[in-house]
Amino acid sequence: MNRWNIPDWLEREVIERDRCCVYCRVDFTAPSKNRRDSPSWEHIVNDASIVTRENIARCCVGCNASKGTNSFVEWLESSYCRTHGITRESVAPVVRSALDRHLQPSMATDGVINALIKQAKRLPSELYKSLTWDRGKELTDHRRFTLATDVKVYFCDPQSPWQRGSHENTNRLLRQYFPKGTDFSVHSQAHLNKVARRLNERPRKTLGFETPAERFSACVAATD
Repeated sequence: MNRWNIPDWLEREVIERDRCCVYCRVDFTAPSKNRRDSPSWEHIVNDASIVTRENIARCCVGCNASKGTNSFVEWLESSYCRTHGITRESVAPVVRSALDRHLQPSMATDGVINALIKQAKRLPSELYKSLTWDRGKELTDHRRFTLATDVKVYFCDPQSPWQRGSHENTNRLLRQYFPKGTDFSVHSQAHLNKVARRLNERPRKTLGFETPAERFSACVAATD
């Protein structure tokens, strides 16, 4: 792992993929004329926790210095990008893909809301009265979810994860299988379902050492 916490395997993969700057397209295979044309590591979306092949890239020192901590959308308005002909259409495909995933909240919201509606309709209405979310943008369209399911949505106060303790506890268990920064695109749905089943069949102290599956079955039976 290098000084930017990029695993060796990912570093090798990105070097092989990004043979030119993902922004201005300067060639890295030819000897650089000056330091600004040399390759450097870049988080396409400025979030150091996203260490995946979709967000780690190589750009030239010049682009890296110019972009800094600005979002890509903000940076596109700069004189640097205009001078170097950098547009959303001219950048490498990996950049456009990262933007589509992380910088279009409306798309992310639609996906999350649709998935939540689908799951909510599988549960007895007596067992699903409310949903407590963090302050992420994924539930911007929470009213559509409530209208479709009659489930009320609440949001945590800033920096108050204890207000949704079950979620935080489950996240901690998930980290045993998927460390922070995991690229979920490499995992099949079958594997994800297998992990979910393991967690649902794991005894919990908070449930009197019953498993979530056992407690859920008992609650469903009580609604019949």
